[in-house]
Amino acid sequence: VFPLPAEAAIRDFTMIIGGKPVKGEVVEAKQARQIYTSIVAQSRDPGLLEHIGDNLFRVSVFPVPAKSTQSVELTYSQMVPANGGICRYVYPLKTGEKASQVQDFFSLSAKISSKTAIKSIYSPTHEIGKSQKNDNEATVGLELTKATLDKDFLLYWTISDKDFGLNTLAY
Repeated sequence: VFPLPAEAAIRDFTMIIGGKPVKGEVVEAKQARQIYTSIVAQSRDPGLLEHIGDNLFRVSVFPVPAKSTQSVELTYSQMVPANGGICRYVYPLKTGEKASQVQDFFSLSAKISSKTAIKSIYSPTHEIGKSQKNDNEATVGLELTKATLDKDFLLYWTISDKDFGLNTLAY
């Protein structure tokens, strides 16, 4: 089960099968379930991404052989408003009362594009990697191994066309 921010719009669903990416196709829910069931019956490798409510999406993958892994990628877009030159993004990692456990590996990559220059990027909740392609584009990464997802991922960045500036962020 994958949570997505309320304002997000899914762009792609991809399964990595035999090291090769296989893109999903968006179809009506009932038809998608029928296609998935039909492919399972043929002992082929389908994947199904379903909206299950409250911005939660469930991925069903069949089969996942014993002692192996199956990678899936969800790509979505989201507009993030700026308030006083500060942008705030939240990815809901904690989905309920109990924290989830990452069995193996979880990664998140965020691409930031802005018409106004990006000045600084900061996460008070997680250790991140970041690279800035130019003044208006940056990529932020988060990688977790066998981790407990007990808090949401919070990301701040500041934007400004000025050469020098100061923003205060209380957290």
